[in-house]
Amino acid sequence: MQNLSPEQLRRTLLWSVGGAVAATIAWLLGMFFTCQPALDFLCICAFAPIVLAAVWVGLGLQLLTFVSRYPQRRRFLFWSLIVAAFLLPPYILMRAGGDMFTLSFRYHLWRAGGVAKVRAEFSQWLASRPSMSSQDDEKMMFHDVTPGRGTVLVPVGKLPASVRYLHDHFPSRFGISRNGVARLDNVTVFTTTYIMIGPPGWEPQGGASVWDHIVGRRHKVADGIWIDIGTYDK
Repeated sequence: MQNLSPEQLRRTLLWSVGGAVAATIAWLLGMFFTCQPALDFLCICAFAPIVLAAVWVGLGLQLLTFVSRYPQRRRFLFWSLIVAAFLLPPYILMRAGGDMFTLSFRYHLWRAGGVAKVRAEFSQWLASRPSMSSQDDEKMMFHDVTPGRGTVLVPVGKLPASVRYLHDHFPSRFGISRNGVARLDNVTVFTTTYIMIGPPGWEPQGGASVWDHIVGRRHKVADGIWIDIGTYDK
């Protein structure tokens, strides 16, 4: 870029910012529509947050250098872009995936009939499920135990409408409830998600700390409905 005129350099930087914005929005929408906190398409998609964060840091440095060398008439625009370029990387790396996953769940919660209906049908379904043992209150929500102690999937037609809808969009690896709280757990790339649907007033132990709010680790979606997002370490 050293051989470019200031006007050419300005246009190149603005086009580069536009491309980064388009890629970031496409990544966010991809997570929203796939109901995942990360994208696992191909190999590069798993590392999209790192790539996008590096791109934004590089653009921020380029913009900062450009503004310091060539004072602009539209200083507010360029300084706004610089601030955004340096604020986006930590957001992308720390909580963008969790925010999109939570937003997607809120949307599908509404599509499933709303908080009251979903909570009531999950409670009704859990009440009808047998406990895994006489010593605890753990229940398998989507599997039945066979006489040979194996497991088979519960026929889809037996699931209440909202339970079937949410399980279809947010499939669970184990689908085990504890103490009357449904837990839809899954793993995407290196991220674990737990959707917890309990009775009114229920909340996970400790609720949500200040750090949880900062990094988006735990979200309260509605009364008795929480999402927990963490790093897969197994």
